[in-house]
Amino acid sequence: MYINPEGSLMSEPRPAERLIGLMTGHWVSAAIYVMAELGLADRIRAGVVSTQRLAAEQDLYERSVYRLLRALAGIGLVEETGTREFALTPMGELLRSDHPRSMRPSILFQGSPTHWKGWGNLIHNVRTGESAFENAHGMSFFEYCKAHPEFGERFNNAMSTGAGATSAAVAEAYDFAGISTLVDVGGGHGNLLTTILARFPRLNGILTDLPEVVAGAVAPAALEGRMRVVPGDFFESVPPGDAHILKNVIHDWDDARATAILNVVRRATLDSGRLLIVEAIVPEGNAPSFAKMIDLEMMHATPGGVQRTERELAKLFYSTGFRLERVIETSSMASVLEARPV
Repeated sequence: MYINPEGSLMSEPRPAERLIGLMTGHWVSAAIYVMAELGLADRIRAGVVSTQRLAAEQDLYERSVYRLLRALAGIGLVEETGTREFALTPMGELLRSDHPRSMRPSILFQGSPTHWKGWGNLIHNVRTGESAFENAHGMSFFEYCKAHPEFGERFNNAMSTGAGATSAAVAEAYDFAGISTLVDVGGGHGNLLTTILARFPRLNGILTDLPEVVAGAVAPAALEGRMRVVPGDFFESVPPGDAHILKNVIHDWDDARATAILNVVRRATLDSGRLLIVEAIVPEGNAPSFAKMIDLEMMHATPGGVQRTERELAKLFYSTGFRLERVIETSSMASVLEARPV
């Protein structure tokens, strides 16, 4: 059942009610961000906690804490178990910083004022085709990350923690057993590569990304001797290998720069090697797809980044000396596109 703004029950929201829900989605995002920023889930995790105690612990305004948690109870993150007392729900547990599948780093990035300022300027991109983030902040997204390390760290942490489910899904869906050395290009902190190496014990791996990014990469002790970290710039060179994997790299760039990256990878790929691209594919037609919303994230944040269709990716591959062989769906929203040298 659905409760409309007038308070009456409906089995299905009318178009106006549905639009109101969509229009005010940023209210929900802001509330979740505040809960994550203040670490409230970490303080509630032990059991039922009063808003008076939460406010006293962090010098917060108790009435506002209560109103925030009351609203979050309405969307299932907490539940009010007594008078102004709250406990976490299973979904709310994911905001704990120590949860094995914590989404707190992703929320801290997505809800940060810096990120929101770019989205609030989305109309600039629609009018001009230029990056809304760059117009709002006076520099590109990646330049901003470098100039503001705290924000850059939030971005890298979000990419690493948000990658867990996708990494596991890729390692499960694709057979890496026939590969000797897998090069993870633009692999960040190495979540994808370490997940794959753990599943395929005869595989060796190389992680390469910008020096300031791979500085945060730590190979588990169990992978000692099987994983190397090579700082570099994928616009200039990447280590050679019989397979290169790029997860959520190509979508950051326009066709010209994506082509430049793939050309560099092609020069490092053996003729018998393979290229593996891990991205969410935009479906043709009107079907709902989160990939279409990721495309707006690329549009606002990057100078030309785009989430592509399978046809667009195949064309990009062919222009750089690769041929798309097959697409392997995973249990996540991302697919693995396997390409071979032409």
